[in-house]
Amino acid sequence: MADQDVIEQPQTPETEASKSLILSVASAVYNEDKQLASIKLTSAFQKSQVIMAHDGKDITLTYQDHVVTNPEDCPKIEIFPENVGRDISLFGNSVTLDVSKITPDQADLIDNAQCFRVDTQTVKQMIDPSWSMPKI
Repeated sequence: MADQDVIEQPQTPETEASKSLILSVASAVYNEDKQLASIKLTSAFQKSQVIMAHDGKDITLTYQDHVVTNPEDCPKIEIFPENVGRDISLFGNSVTLDVSKITPDQADLIDNAQCFRVDTQTVKQMIDPSWSMPKI
């Protein structure tokens, strides 16, 4: 991609499972009354391909290209696919995710860090509801 929407941090083979995938969020709005976060991602098709190929534990979302030197500094937020609504714009190649049950404390953590981490398997289920975690 021409813009720096997707950054994959290089890792050594022994840390492959901890490999970081960092994605930029175009916009984010939090409604405290509804405990709802609306997150817009551009270049959605390209990002979904990168996510589905990602084999690391987490995905880090940053606000408008905020520089993250250590993804572990971003709070890890547990999100359940059933709490996410999607509005996909094929023409605009974007997706808006409405994530419910985000507490004000979680929103403050995200706002202060300008980033957050989500479990990779959860994100893959949001992209493709028929996807299931591979059996070991």
